[in-house]
Amino acid sequence: MLEYSLKDELVQRFGKETQVEIFRSAGRTAGEYFAKHMLDMDQPMDAFANQLQNKMKELKIGVLRIEDVDEESGRIILTVAEDADCSGLPVLGETVCNYDEGFIAGVLST
Repeated sequence: MLEYSLKDELVQRFGKETQVEIFRSAGRTAGEYFAKHMLDMDQPMDAFANQLQNKMKELKIGVLRIEDVDEESGRIILTVAEDADCSGLPVLGETVCNYDEGFIAGVLST
C-alpha cells in the first residue's frame, strides 16, 4: 500500500513522468548500494549473474530470470517474479515496476 499510495501522490503533485523518474532513480540508488555491499563484483559475468539470482531469491527481493541474451548487441532480457510490488498484477499495458527497473539497472551498471 505504501508504494502505490506514494505513486499516486507523486502523480497528483508532479505528473506521471516525474513519478516514474523518481521511482527508477530510487531503485537505481538501491541497486548500486546492493551491488557494492551484498555482491562479489570480482567474478565473471555468468558467476555474477548466478550470485545475483541467488541473493535476490534468498532475501526475497524476487526471482530473477535471464530470458534472452544477444551477445552481438549486448541486449539482455530479464524478468523478476515473486517480487513484493509487481507480482500478480494484471497486464495494464504500461510498465508499473519502475523501481525494479532502476534496481536492476543500478546493480548491472555498478
